[in-house]
Amino acid sequence: MYAVLLKRRTGFPLWVYRGYSKWLNKIDLYLARFLRDFEELDFDRKIFLGDLLFSSISIPTSPIFPPGSPRFLFLPGSRKVFYPYLLPFFFQVGEELTKIYPEVSLALSFPDHYNFDDIPELKTIPPFFRPFFGKTSSLMAEADLIVTIPGSNNLEIAYRGKRGIVILPFWGLEKIPLEGPMLLLEKIPFWGKIIKRNVIKKMAGKRKWISLPNELLDEEVLKELRGDLSVLEVVEAIQEILDKEPKINFPEESFPRNASERLAEMIGEWCNEKAQ
Repeated sequence: MYAVLLKRRTGFPLWVYRGYSKWLNKIDLYLARFLRDFEELDFDRKIFLGDLLFSSISIPTSPIFPPGSPRFLFLPGSRKVFYPYLLPFFFQVGEELTKIYPEVSLALSFPDHYNFDDIPELKTIPPFFRPFFGKTSSLMAEADLIVTIPGSNNLEIAYRGKRGIVILPFWGLEKIPLEGPMLLLEKIPFWGKIIKRNVIKKMAGKRKWISLPNELLDEEVLKELRGDLSVLEVVEAIQEILDKEPKINFPEESFPRNASERLAEMIGEWCNEKAQ
């Protein structure tokens, strides 16, 4: 709505990238992030641009990972609602890894809008873990293996050709925020959490993939673990894939590497036409 209002006020064209819009008649150009979105959307004014994230992963980063080997990066996501149960679980996994790999390096990364004092769980962080804020991409570039939850960072892990494990613990499902009509479940005292947990568990169980790169390529690019997970299950999965070379193939026709350059050229062409 705000984008449409800005278009009316400024007279500039409205280009939409990534998501779908309910106001297609107000859009001048739809820039599809993925080929499947381009093919599924019934709209004349559209082009297949590609994923802008591909451009960002080529930017060089400075080494910041703590010394040691192997290097494991844990990503708890950007929503603090998950931290009270997810961070202690990560700490336990890390403790087991220190027993298997005496020289291990363990990093924990959070978005840059948080700091140490924003996350109470960090008061009990073990000494073998080092937390970082706003350094996720740099840490990914150095990590030997990354443990995370379903989310937008899954694609960057795959694009970087990194070993990754995506976990969805069923013992924390009641913490997942709901949207739309299902939000009413949050309002039901006591039984709401139980019903919500069962509903999300059923939905998660039906999905073939919980990680976006796996869904896009329809294969297990990143290892997926879901269910009533234990520390041992995650540690065994880490050991299983650590020595395997990741084989990730993103075909150029579906995942062009020059999306940002093309977008910059399109904006430049529009500016030139406007100036004339």
